[in-house]
Formats: sequence, C-alpha cells, structure tokens
Amino acid sequence: MRSDLRGVLFAATMLAAMPLSAGRTLPAEGKVEVAFAPWDDVERLVMDQIDGARQAVYVQAYTLTSRNIVKTLIAAAERGVKVEVVADRDKVLKDERSALPRAAGNGVKVWLDGDHAAAHSKVMIVDPDGKEPVVVTGSYNFSYSAKSENAENVLVISGHRALAQTYLENWKRHRAKSMSFADAVVQTQAKDAAAQ
Repeated sequence: MRSDLRGVLFAATMLAAMPLSAGRTLPAEGKVEVAFAPWDDVERLVMDQIDGARQAVYVQAYTLTSRNIVKTLIAAAERGVKVEVVADRDKVLKDERSALPRAAGNGVKVWLDGDHAAAHSKVMIVDPDGKEPVVVTGSYNFSYSAKSENAENVLVISGHRALAQTYLENWKRHRAKSMSFADAVVQTQAKDAAAQ
C-alpha cells in the first residue's frame, strides 16, 4: 500500500510541476533592439515605434502615466491610426496620475481589464498586419517612474509577423473580457453612490 501511495504522490507531484501550457516556439526573425532604463531613453524608443505606425497600435499596460507616450498615441489616432489600449481596471480607476482618461477622450479606445488580480502586461503591437510589424515588450511600464527612477528593460522586435500575430491574439483575449473606459467609470460611480 505504501508503494501505491508513493506512486500516486509521485504522479501528483509531477503533474503539479508541469506547466499548463508550454507556450509557443517561433523561429527567430526580424530585428531586435534592447534598451535599459534609466540609462537609455526608453520612452523615446517607445514613442518612435508609435510615430512609425501606419495602421494600428494595440497596447496592454498595467499603468500608463507617461504624458509623452499618451500624447504620441493621441497624435497617432489623429492621423488615422487605430489606437486601442487594454489596461488594468483597478490601477487606472484608482491612480489619479493615470493619463488614460485623457487618451479616452481624444480618439484612443481604452478598455479596462478587471478579470485578473493585476493585468500586468507591458506590450505594444504596432501594425501587426503590416509588412514590418513591431512588438514592444519588457518590464517597462509606460510611466515616469519607469523612465527615470526604476531599473527597467524593453525589447523592440521588428519584422516578426508570427510574433506580432501571437501578441495580437493575446491582446484580443484580454480585450474580449474588458469593459470600455466609459462604462467602467459609470459602474464605479454607481457603486460609490450606492455605498454612501
């Protein structure tokens, strides 16, 4: 009986250690740029990718307090680029420094993801259906602190279509479970009023 129990415990331990999904392996392709804050001008590197957008910019962000990045996103929307952001619901609604309310009122579609303890991704997908798609990712929050105070990293991967599509699929999964910024504000105000 003890050997049976040990076998069951061993199998359970092995199953618990196995990842739910091993992820995806994609072939190397395109160009990779790397930058480190605070030494490199990561904010400028991110803004350059937005400035280069021709069709679309999709953003996933835990927080977005950088006024410069938001201005660049708004400028992209004004020149006809589709710009959409999925951000952490609680962080955006509770952080008075968030620049996303301004973005939402200026041509950028903002969605709030409240489906997780933290929607902690830091990703931009630029022109995923174009000839030279760009994926920006790393630890870098799109914030002043990330630019000037924190030790952060960012990767800019250009020209890797499969990677851009993979990130876009993930963005769409989170977008499908998100609420529009306007609806989230109304819902929060209603809850606050009911609590008083």
